[in-house]
Amino acid sequence: MRAMILLLLGMVVGAAALSAVWATTRGTDGNVDVRIVVERLDDGRVEVGLQHREVSGAWSETEKPERRFLAPNAEAGLALYSSEIVVDTDSRHELVANSYGAYLVESGEDIADRFSEYFGEAAQEDLPKMLCIEDLNDPGIGQLCDGLGQGYGGTVERLAVSDYDEFRTQIETAVREDGDLGGDFATSVPIADIIDETMEENRT
Repeated sequence: MRAMILLLLGMVVGAAALSAVWATTRGTDGNVDVRIVVERLDDGRVEVGLQHREVSGAWSETEKPERRFLAPNAEAGLALYSSEIVVDTDSRHELVANSYGAYLVESGEDIADRFSEYFGEAAQEDLPKMLCIEDLNDPGIGQLCDGLGQGYGGTVERLAVSDYDEFRTQIETAVREDGDLGGDFATSVPIADIIDETMEENRT
């Protein structure tokens, strides 16, 4: 039950963080600030380029198309066009995905600290192996396992699950036979339920 409570708390906090990230990136999807850079060269020609505003708020380096010069003897009243420039900037959805992914990794590291502290105080020896189960049927927070693996002081074995019946057999075997296994962390409620049921059946 402890594992499920921890998971659900993480999901609630994660949802709040996702909302905050979404709010701060409002207006960045489909809208890119650009400005034209114009410079007169020593030979009299005028060179044009383009800058776009980065996510940080700073302006990018000047992008210079192949056709970018206005000659001193250019005909008056005649519009001239540069080569096209492709502005590559993150969309709002990409910003949210990147920011939320980083948040999940940091959260996994925090969870690893809690497990390390708990097992360290209980065992007073090397930390036991942890099993982090990523539910492929409920994607979105699998990067918690990345953070758990980075922050935990012992071994973290990662298991990706799509078949619940197959996983039930796997976890039953692990609970009964893997003497090095100290705990499990699930990224979904169905996986947490299966773990709780298996541990209860084996009185673990």
